[in-house]
Amino acid sequence: MRIILVGTSVCWAIALSAGVLVGCAGEPHVAPTMPRPSVALRVLVVNDAPLAEAIQRLRGEWTELSGGILSATSVSWEEFPKNESSESLPADVLVFPARYLGEFCERGMLRPVRVTVLSGDGYQADDVFPVVSQWLVQYGNKVMALPLGVQVALVGYRESWLANRDPPSTWPEYLDLVRQQGVAPEWWPTEEAGDRRYAVEFLARAASYAADPGEESALFDLETFEPKLATLAFVRTLDEWIQETNLVREAAKQQSADGGNARVVWTVPPGSEQVLNRSSGPAGSREDSAVGLHRSPFIADGRLVGVATGSRNAASAFKLLAWMGGPEIRDQLGKASGKSLPVRRSQLPGIVEWFKGFVDRVDEASLAEATEAALSQDHCLMIPQIPGVDEYLDELGAAVENALIGKATASEAMSQANAKWEAITNRRGRDAQRRAYLILQR
Repeated sequence: MRIILVGTSVCWAIALSAGVLVGCAGEPHVAPTMPRPSVALRVLVVNDAPLAEAIQRLRGEWTELSGGILSATSVSWEEFPKNESSESLPADVLVFPARYLGEFCERGMLRPVRVTVLSGDGYQADDVFPVVSQWLVQYGNKVMALPLGVQVALVGYRESWLANRDPPSTWPEYLDLVRQQGVAPEWWPTEEAGDRRYAVEFLARAASYAADPGEESALFDLETFEPKLATLAFVRTLDEWIQETNLVREAAKQQSADGGNARVVWTVPPGSEQVLNRSSGPAGSREDSAVGLHRSPFIADGRLVGVATGSRNAASAFKLLAWMGGPEIRDQLGKASGKSLPVRRSQLPGIVEWFKGFVDRVDEASLAEATEAALSQDHCLMIPQIPGVDEYLDELGAAVENALIGKATASEAMSQANAKWEAITNRRGRDAQRRAYLILQR
């Protein structure tokens, strides 16, 4: 009989080459696998501390899913690094107000969203409202971020006002209702304070007069980049707002008995049978098969999430992006701050949970119906997402406020705002601003 002795070292070599540990006299054991490398992703949230806190609360879920580490911090727009390069920005993922999209893209701070994310089962692109997918997230025909929420202008009327009538469909009907009640309806969004809030509501009121689906731009001339604020559409808008303000001032100062706790019915702003052109008079009637009126929704803002250009973990950052925009997480983030409404049809049930500040007295059915009606359009008046947008809004809001308190006529105020917008454009560079605006208009 022939006996062959195998040395211990040879035994270990054979075992290791086979991927298992085998004792010469024992049972085989699976070799220990190396743990996945832990990727730390940083999320920087602009102007939304509650949303940053909501992302922080998801750290455990992300770690369980990916094995990575997630952190979120909040910063105001005033504190946001203005001069740093995209590579030095301390973030892998950015969450930000939609109005800053143009500035982020012009500074090269965002990567286009990968096709694999947009076409993935989680994103469900067909569920997103047309206005959101066409206007809110695109820059130069590229999707640069995923939407978490949108701010579309809505008007709220006390339920008792509408007991025997429909909500006003035209601005004359709206003014008649204010005359009868002596109190102005509520407008949403109300996030912005001071001059900027006046600007947002003013543009919402002007949308049906100024935003002609047959024209490429309502706010600026595309050739010269001169603003259009001094034109008839905007002057008439401000004149009607002045009339409304005077009606309320002339009425009793005390609110009606159901004032602070009145149930509110929400709807889209009134429409117009005339879209006013740049010079004088109507540019023609615009028929809408449903209501016989021209209505243009005004998109005031929203919340977007995108991958930072300077991220060194882009592959993992896009996985996080897809997860944040997926069905299990996006509702939690969308509702977190109360500054936006749903961007998807599937999110309309339970919309009242998004509408913080009005939850106890909002008519949920009307809110869902109004949101869907506004966001299902294929056109809108969009807040100018160009660099320096807040400067433009501040100057517009200051001019509007001057008119509302009687310091200027509507025509004077719009001429002043027009001149201020020209000054901002000249300071920032007309060619650069025009280029950014053209990219947004596509």
